[in-house]
Amino acid sequence: MSIIILVCGLVLMSLLIAIKNDVIKNVSFRDVRGKKRLDRILKFVRLAPFLAIVVIGILIVTYLKTKYYIRLSHAWLVVQFWMLSAIYYYLFMISNRKSKLSIIGLVLSFAIAFYITPLNHYESVFNHIYTLIPNIFALIMLSISYIIIGDLLNTDTKEKNKT
Repeated sequence: MSIIILVCGLVLMSLLIAIKNDVIKNVSFRDVRGKKRLDRILKFVRLAPFLAIVVIGILIVTYLKTKYYIRLSHAWLVVQFWMLSAIYYYLFMISNRKSKLSIIGLVLSFAIAFYITPLNHYESVFNHIYTLIPNIFALIMLSISYIIIGDLLNTDTKEKNKT
């Protein structure tokens, strides 16, 4: 099951890159209603992983003194899937054509995030894998997500500079 979740994460990331390229090529960002609100969502999503790690770190130091490495690994991977859900939502809302791939990516990333959010589910899925592997996958997902968020937020600026 753990391999399936990690492979789904990689598939979701490559699908996200393809959808982002299609949206940037085919959508005029000036004509999108609610663009500022959607941009605020992306700006918050950019901060979410660090906020989650800080909050979990504080909780581990003050209250949850067991399984700290598993808890941090869990928070790190789960927040990446929630990030993916938010980015897919952004792409779905900004797209004029309402791509079915955006819906599939949104539902799949939401389902995985929802399933592994409880710590006991995460532990049962990743019990036989060294926790460094999910952390590496989460770091890859974070890097790609940051590049995509930067591209999406800067696309609007590039369009303004052209006119």
